Amino acid sequence: MGLCHRQLPVGSDPMKDPRASNQFYFGNVFYSLNSRLQLALEVMHMHTAYRSVAAGDDWREQLALILKF
Repeated sequence: MGLCHRQLPVGSDPMKDPRASNQFYFGNVFYSLNSRLQLALEVMHMHTAYRSVAAGDDWREQLALILKF
């Protein structure tokens, strides 16, 4: 699985920074089609909770084709 990060800056002023928590998960998978060609998929999910508004979520995906020569 990926990495989880849940730490906000120490001493952040809640009046200037309304975030309650930040976290993200990241993972990747590589698949060899043959000795010279690979597929890679990277996925990241980010979540930010706020003190006074709805939480924000984001998914990011990236697909790569890798040619070795």
